[in-house]
Amino acid sequence: MGKPLHSVRLPPPSADAFVALDGAPGSTPVAGQPASPPAVKLVSRRKTVARADGRVLRKQTVYLEAELARRLAVYCAANGMDISEAVARAVDKLMEG
Repeated sequence: MGKPLHSVRLPPPSADAFVALDGAPGSTPVAGQPASPPAVKLVSRRKTVARADGRVLRKQTVYLEAELARRLAVYCAANGMDISEAVARAVDKLMEG
């Protein structure tokens, strides 16, 4: 018979440190490497998005009836606007009166 088609490979020696996710609570840093600070500090749970046109928007989830959502999508496509802009205009108009 020839060589087996599959063989078991052992993990590299530093696999335990990799799996421990360096910097995670309860983990130890990889030998020879300092523990790295978190890349992003979470200050607020509010998510904002900066658009290419300079607008800074906050993410909101809105639930609409299926037919209304379809009509909104068609309206936005026909008028060359995104759904966020249309919803913002509608809410703004509602809040005025």
